[in-house]
Amino acid sequence: MPHSIDGYTSPRRAHPSFLEVADPPIIGDAWKKLSYRQRVDVWCKELARPAAVPLIMYVMYGVKIVLYLGAFHYFVRDRSQSAYSELNAKRFLLYNIAGDVLGFNSTNGPLGQRLRLPFVTWWNFLNRGTVTSPLLPGLPNTRGIHLIALYVVYVALLIWAMLQPEIGFSSVWPILLCLAIILPQDLTIFLASRGEHYIYFLFCAMFSSEEFLFGCQMVQAAIWTWAGISKIGPWFKYVNATMPLNSLLLRPFPAVLKMLHRDADYAMPSALCCWITYFATAMECSLGAACIYWPSLGVPLITKFHLYIFSMVPFASVMEWNIFCIWAGYWLFWFNTVSVPANLSPLLAAFLFVVLVVVPAVGQLFPKLVPFLIAYRPYAGNWRWCWHVVSKKASHKFKRLKTMDSVIHSENMSEMIKNEDYCQQADWMIAGGTVNFPHYRPLVPIVEELEELNQWGPDDYNCIAQEPLYNAIYGWCLGVGYHTKASHFDALRTICQFEKGECYVVTFEAMGLLNHTSEWSVVDIATWEKPVLTGSNPYHELETFGPTEAPRSLITRKAC
Repeated sequence: MPHSIDGYTSPRRAHPSFLEVADPPIIGDAWKKLSYRQRVDVWCKELARPAAVPLIMYVMYGVKIVLYLGAFHYFVRDRSQSAYSELNAKRFLLYNIAGDVLGFNSTNGPLGQRLRLPFVTWWNFLNRGTVTSPLLPGLPNTRGIHLIALYVVYVALLIWAMLQPEIGFSSVWPILLCLAIILPQDLTIFLASRGEHYIYFLFCAMFSSEEFLFGCQMVQAAIWTWAGISKIGPWFKYVNATMPLNSLLLRPFPAVLKMLHRDADYAMPSALCCWITYFATAMECSLGAACIYWPSLGVPLITKFHLYIFSMVPFASVMEWNIFCIWAGYWLFWFNTVSVPANLSPLLAAFLFVVLVVVPAVGQLFPKLVPFLIAYRPYAGNWRWCWHVVSKKASHKFKRLKTMDSVIHSENMSEMIKNEDYCQQADWMIAGGTVNFPHYRPLVPIVEELEELNQWGPDDYNCIAQEPLYNAIYGWCLGVGYHTKASHFDALRTICQFEKGECYVVTFEAMGLLNHTSEWSVVDIATWEKPVLTGSNPYHELETFGPTEAPRSLITRKAC
């Protein structure tokens, strides 16, 4: 149903066509009269209904998966051997690393907010002057010729190794050495290679066949186990309430979706949704052990688990990764048994202990220290997330950054979507979906505080969410809030030359397993060393407010 504001109901196409999005719920003068809070609320209610995206997007991703599998089968796989042979396993691994680091897999296309060209991660990594995310302080935060050359060599080595008749130490160590040289200078390339998964597998490939198999089994089991552990908290139920809304399979069954929500206007989890969440968390925590000890139970479970995620058409388009996980489940646990090699290398054992036990444990307890992918905290609903609030009078300064896609999300969307009203409301649409998670509900009063501080109206600034902005600036994001750090602030200050009051960054920190307190901060890019606002709120307190009901009193007393 259309929304009504002050007696005005906007005419609209409420459902998407094959090629076009649905119209926004409110347009024209009625929209212009709304405050920031009201606009976010409008979209929060709109997004509590099945996703209003054109069917062509689902077709595009279906074709993309067919091409992904077909290209491997016809051009990379050794068809004289089983798809689960050691050689083909290593080739499929290298194929996925290359696909991700070039931009053919996750975070690209419409679900990754890459709309000018669907697969463009390579563009950032090949252009001098694009922004990097150095792992160590003091290193340059823009790309030089040497980093471009290293990236080219890295991709060339991946492709060369992929086509070798045998893949082992001699073909793997140059790849890892090249990535190790890149890593301190730009963490993004490691993350885009799915370092926490594929690169760990590749490290194991330097050892004997038995050690390679065992190492990959341990990595895959750890991913499922820690991912389940990350959901032991009050945040995961909100994922289960929102993800199904994007499912093409569930779109014809609104009654099923309503059962997951306790409020018809918001995607707030019902009691049924909470119980489903408890079951899903327990199941995910046990997937690794089930595959190791009872593969006849575990492998069918992981197949259904990843197909479920796939069917939700997940944000950032990690379809290929879900397919890889299903394939890895069969390769590692269905067609092979788990046993510790008699001559397990101490180096491999130490590596596995550090990256599969120590690092994830630290990342789960102290998420500020470890990026969420490396800490194995996917799809938990507990992300480090940020918004850039920039005056429209100064938004042209973003063009000083070297990017293919526009950093201004509404401009970026207009490259593919021709519905001008829909594109212009992009910032509020994303905020409306995000504040269903209690962690981010202080965003509304924070933005109101910035409006008052700068004497802005709701049309005087852009409030740009992290994913489209970081995909444009860094070339790859996948929800990695770790980019929000000193090097990023310094790049915006020195390249864009924002002055005081022109660009703010609102950052919400992820919560640890034992600390359910939402912490957030606001910095002015011109003076980012000293926050403008900081605050913290117990998660249970934020849950008492509706998605757009958080009061100004939550944040005004926190001013620095």
